Amino acid sequence: MPSTQQGKQIQASLNYFGFDAGSADGQLSRKSKVAVSQCQAYFGYPVSGQLSPYGQDLLISSYQRAMVSGYLATQQAMAHPEGSRGILKIYLAEWRVPQPDFPQQPQPMTVPINRRWALVIGVDGYQIFENLQKAHSDAQAISRVLTGLGFEVRRLYDPGRRDINGAVSTMANQIDPGDEVLFYFAGHGVEVDGRNFLLLSEVPMINYGDKIF
Repeated sequence: MPSTQQGKQIQASLNYFGFDAGSADGQLSRKSKVAVSQCQAYFGYPVSGQLSPYGQDLLISSYQRAMVSGYLATQQAMAHPEGSRGILKIYLAEWRVPQPDFPQQPQPMTVPINRRWALVIGVDGYQIFENLQKAHSDAQAISRVLTGLGFEVRRLYDPGRRDINGAVSTMANQIDPGDEVLFYFAGHGVEVDGRNFLLLSEVPMINYGDKIF
């Protein structure tokens, strides 16, 4: 079976949530299908070893959300009696569309009190550095996940300083107390004397002591 990027994402997601799919090589072999079956059995759903498009979307999106959440997801896993699998249960409970692979009980409708805002930046093109190939696609993937989670997403690709300052100023004027705000950046970065800096497409060449950036 040929290796696929989607297969790698499925395997990485299964491994993260505690279902051993083996090496994330993109080949959904017997071990990966066993992991899928274990995941389905864990939730009490029919065991087929195959994920529907909905099941794949839920699994991969949950994994991407955990990656974006970072320390928050780690805290949730540590606090949940079932560890990282518990995070998947938490995320699953927030999905509202019932499907055959992952059926849900009807839940009462709730009206969100606070809003969610996200600024997502992807920089592939650089004036003085080697161009990247996947920053735009990473930013697009994260944007889709965040939109599905109810975030109002502002996307910027290869922005300059003025573009980012304008986007930050606009978002700051929209935020109310209690709102959730997320910032995501895909692109080059650099560490100088223990401080981390994100590099924009128009970043100039800078002499810093005996270093050149």
